[in-house]
Amino acid sequence: MLGRLLKGTEWVKAVDYLSPVFFQVVPSLPMGKRLASLASSYVDRKSFNTVCEALAPKINQIGIQLSYGIPNEQQEPSKKQNLSADDEAKVLKLYFWQLFFADSLILDYRRATFYLTDDGQIVWKPKPLFGRFDPKFAQGIKQMYQGFYTADYPLFDQALKDLGLFHAKDLFIAHFGASQSSMRFELSAFRKTFHELFVSCKENHSQLHPDFLAFGAGLFSLYEHLEQNANSFDVRAAFNRATQTGLELL
Repeated sequence: MLGRLLKGTEWVKAVDYLSPVFFQVVPSLPMGKRLASLASSYVDRKSFNTVCEALAPKINQIGIQLSYGIPNEQQEPSKKQNLSADDEAKVLKLYFWQLFFADSLILDYRRATFYLTDDGQIVWKPKPLFGRFDPKFAQGIKQMYQGFYTADYPLFDQALKDLGLFHAKDLFIAHFGASQSSMRFELSAFRKTFHELFVSCKENHSQLHPDFLAFGAGLFSLYEHLEQNANSFDVRAAFNRATQTGLELL
């Protein structure tokens, strides 16, 4: 079903990184509704523009210009410049900022959606893939990140329990990496970790929340972007900058 929905879109590559075990550990009816919601968002330009209008002023303060509305290729430079390592660190900051402070999240962080203007401005022109997480799921994901990156391990443990994923604690620790000041993003590692997560859920008779699909789509696109220049990133610093910036913008 997912392959048919993505056929002909920029997201078809993502199917290769989604373990078939995933659909054995999510409740089928809620998952079907979530798939339908994501599919409808992809063609709902009006709602997407409304989301962008709310996010654009704050994203601009991160140093990224959000481009949306009626496509106009003449507005784009004929030869797009690639982002530098420092620019890509802002993309990582953007990921955390949206996760913690946006009501509806734009999920398309793919490399092809970012470029530099001639004067060095980072422009983000995502496809209309967006969504709003269930509040309990969003809280669990945020507390998982917060607990890990602030070394609040009781909070980290509780977040995994709330998500029904405490049985996979060691997988998450391995995924986040031992050295957060110099982390490489690799799609092969992404696929391996999440396949092992889904297998662990199956073995422990634990079901994933259907919002894991949208969460995984955003994370996949972030990995797709940051893998390509083979740079290392200070993820903890990006998390700290994003959460501090978010509090300042509230």
